[in-house]
Amino acid sequence: MILVVVFLALVLIRMVVMELFLLLILSVGPSCPACGCEAILVRSPRPLRRIRWLERRWCISCEWQGLLRCGPRTRVEAAVAATEQPRPA
Repeated sequence: MILVVVFLALVLIRMVVMELFLLLILSVGPSCPACGCEAILVRSPRPLRRIRWLERRWCISCEWQGLLRCGPRTRVEAAVAATEQPRPA
């Protein structure tokens, strides 16, 4: 029983270390890490939507796609979010 608890603790510690590493290594904001241009926000698959601090983005100029940490929104994303909100009656 003690062996099971030790292995479970090791797995949990490993997961926490991996998340902290990802948090440090991923760049922040809407800019592409490959070319520096603005990357477009892409809708993520359902399991990834639960992780609120990650966004899936795609760069138009170099066609890079990948995960970035949530950062400040671009003007286009802010305008889209403003039009999706219901207007008061």
